Amino acid sequence: MPRVHWIGEPDPDGRALVLLHGAGGVHRLWLPVWQRLRARGIPAVAADLPGHGRSAPPDEWSVEGLAAAVAAGLRQGGVAAYAVAGHSLGGAVALTLAAQGAETVLGLAAVATGARLAVNPAILEGLRTAFGPTVERIARWCYPRGTPEEVWREAVPTLSEAGPDVLLADLQACQRYGLPPDVLARIRVPAAVVCGDQDAMTPPELSRELAGAVAGARLCLVPGAGHMVILQAPDEVADALAELWEAAA
Repeated sequence: MPRVHWIGEPDPDGRALVLLHGAGGVHRLWLPVWQRLRARGIPAVAADLPGHGRSAPPDEWSVEGLAAAVAAGLRQGGVAAYAVAGHSLGGAVALTLAAQGAETVLGLAAVATGARLAVNPAILEGLRTAFGPTVERIARWCYPRGTPEEVWREAVPTLSEAGPDVLLADLQACQRYGLPPDVLARIRVPAAVVCGDQDAMTPPELSRELAGAVAGARLCLVPGAGHMVILQAPDEVADALAELWEAAA
């Protein structure tokens, strides 16, 4: 099992735009955006976070541990430098990597995420005691109020496939995570902050705070989109990431 599994290839200089998914996810959640970026000639790679899909588990299941494992896996796979775009938990990992100031990090996109990711304690308990109904509850929250059931139910198989142990570990990592303003101020690479304006899980206020705390960050609020903005509005997300890649590379 590779340390970090991904699809796509870096450019001839070993540079890539790395796409990281959220809690309980896998790389294929990024496919609509990844395909649009590759069609533009951008060397996007969509990765399974450590412990997800075909990637090996991290040494420590925390945002910091996931970030360390991602950085090591990219080095191992021959990615010399990268801009990193993360959705939700993946955004926390991306922010952590950018705040560490490594020269290998060229740019940052924080998508549907924040400097803190509080989790309802009832969700954590539900994952322990009533996994199926709790997964359905999470799936509903991934989309705006009024979304047809056949749409939000598309999130259920992926979350269920992750299983209770992985999903609980992910959300516990979110619960423990937090980057204060002085840490965010260390980020000195081109940055974009993207969020659906109907996101109930990581509300737009979190994105506004991020954009204000990260020097030069560009804020993109996507009308009508919820937490799964990467699936609901792939064109808008791809546009924001293409602009980021142009600035970073």
